Amino acid sequence: MIHRNWARRRIRALFPQVGEVELEHEWYGRIGMTNDHLPRLHAPAENMIALTGFNGRGIAPGTVFGRELARHISGELRLDAMFLPVSPAQNASFRAIREGYYELGAQIAHLPPAR
Repeated sequence: MIHRNWARRRIRALFPQVGEVELEHEWYGRIGMTNDHLPRLHAPAENMIALTGFNGRGIAPGTVFGRELARHISGELRLDAMFLPVSPAQNASFRAIREGYYELGAQIAHLPPAR
């Protein structure tokens, strides 16, 4: 609810001429964290590839990495020639604490300003 209300406030502030906007859909997810803050490429099974660990910076690298994955899927780029080495999947240290920290920070940032 905090994030939805923040989005509505930002829309009103940026585009006051549109009035009240009803948001039909919303999405959010967890931030994929790694211990060294670098993304990972995994191949857990044949014909299965996963990119993880964008550490809150996923839009730009995710776009570039997605293009490279498409090149691999189309047969244009071998897996061993990809931009990242294939590595085994593993959980980041203190994952639950990190998730809580970032979620709390996002909620605080999205609270209404004091009046």
